[in-house]
Amino acid sequence: NEKFCANAPAAVIDKERQKLTTMQQEISQIDEQLARLQALG
Repeated sequence: NEKFCANAPAAVIDKERQKLTTMQQEISQIDEQLARLQALG
């Protein structure tokens, strides 16, 4: 959200970006696991 980024302290924005990165990595891992399970049949 642009308004949030414009008004929030830099530390808060950095923390939220770190959370986003972590969640994106977790989603990738889950997608890989799902693909493996689907390949099993």
